[in-house]
Amino acid sequence: MDRRASTRERTPRSYLLTGLLRCGKCDNRLFSSRRENSRRYVCMGGPDHGGCCGRLTVVAGPLEQLVADAVLYRLDTPELAAALSGQVARDTQTAALSDALGNDRAQLDELAQLYGDRKISSREWMTARGPIETRVKDVERRLARATGNGALAAMIGNGESLRAQWADLPLGRQAAIVKTLLDRAIIGPGKPSARSLDPSRVDLVWRI
Repeated sequence: MDRRASTRERTPRSYLLTGLLRCGKCDNRLFSSRRENSRRYVCMGGPDHGGCCGRLTVVAGPLEQLVADAVLYRLDTPELAAALSGQVARDTQTAALSDALGNDRAQLDELAQLYGDRKISSREWMTARGPIETRVKDVERRLARATGNGALAAMIGNGESLRAQWADLPLGRQAAIVKTLLDRAIIGPGKPSARSLDPSRVDLVWRI
């Protein structure tokens, strides 16, 4: 008996965008498909696939990189911060929490710059950093309770940091980050002669 079946282990995730892609021709879900050394997402035709047209394929690697780059870029945009602020501004308390979080993160960045420029010692940097980090964690918890979107609140403004460590993150963690922001991506048809992914094929629909 197969060990995975006997122990009921899940097959390790190997596709970042499983469940998030839709066919631009028929609007049905794209399925992951491996062919020799190529990972792909395909619209699978036939009665077992809910009326899918079966006429669209996209190579997984370039698409996953494009979507990941878009997600990490979006985390650092003023538009996303403004959108979240709009959600949490249901009362003055949550709006104030959002402002306080931004101020504390800016102060942490300023401290790091001062230390990097050797204007303060490591002892001074660590002494000043501790209370600010404590405040950040406290505000993030309170903001999470107020908005119900704690994972997103903690990631806003951290896109550059996540980009630096992205390749080392487990695929499950990468997928969780993507799903926090992305509702779905609609993939349009490609040109038969194309040798690379045309970004215009990809229409990203954000949760926020």
